[in-house]
Amino acid sequence: MLRSKSSVTSDRLRSTRGLTSEVIIACQYVAGTDNCASGSETGTPMTIEALITAEFERVAQEQNKTLAALLPETMLIASGLDSLCIAIIVARLEDALGTDPFTSSEEVDFPVTFGDFVKFYENAASK
Repeated sequence: MLRSKSSVTSDRLRSTRGLTSEVIIACQYVAGTDNCASGSETGTPMTIEALITAEFERVAQEQNKTLAALLPETMLIASGLDSLCIAIIVARLEDALGTDPFTSSEEVDFPVTFGDFVKFYENAASK
């Protein structure tokens, strides 16, 4: 299987620098650019929540879906995305962050709201 340059770079940085580097590379992966800022003027690396939000927006646009406001209490089922869209997001987040919390060996409670989904990834990244 061919791996993207971003994925290979992320693997290298993850092994030497930790989560901050993962988030920076993930930002580049999502944005498709070397500019890793949540706002181009700030130069601040993307948070996991910002990365997830960007992926939701990207997939909604690619799949021609109308995305609901992504508030912590927004139910995933009411987000405007279907299960295929969520699967695409999960796959891309695994590539970007190097983790898939859905396949952990622990028993997991699947996220119901957007806020749950973000916390799910934040918790997985902190392990």
